[in-house]
Amino acid sequence: MDDGLRIRLFRAIYGYPALEKYALGVQKPIRIIVNMGRVTLEGVVDSEADKNLVGIRAKSVPGTFPVTNNLRVQNPQPSVFDATPGLAPGIANHDTNTRFKKNWGHAWSPSLVYAGLKSRDQPAMFEGL
Repeated sequence: MDDGLRIRLFRAIYGYPALEKYALGVQKPIRIIVNMGRVTLEGVVDSEADKNLVGIRAKSVPGTFPVTNNLRVQNPQPSVFDATPGLAPGIANHDTNTRFKKNWGHAWSPSLVYAGLKSRDQPAMFEGL
């Protein structure tokens, strides 16, 4: 029973177009462990989206009981909230404002990015745009 389930899981995960990149090579990065119908996923994937997609594909296979997704994300991408000024206007965190104050002498403001306004005798950030 477990062998048939493992084969169905393998096909559901590695046969899905968005996850085919993990099927390349001899050593598969996603290990599928099946014990009496209980599924555990181990290994490393490229993104949180891939991790979630693998879990969804595994849960969609008939005959699986609980699916434990222990996959790890290899290089987690920084959140949009960690962006530096100018890259994500309107979004700034405390650390961003601290760095901005140190370089420009005042807190970061989206209006500075959009309009290139001069403030406190500082040159416009995007002069000439």
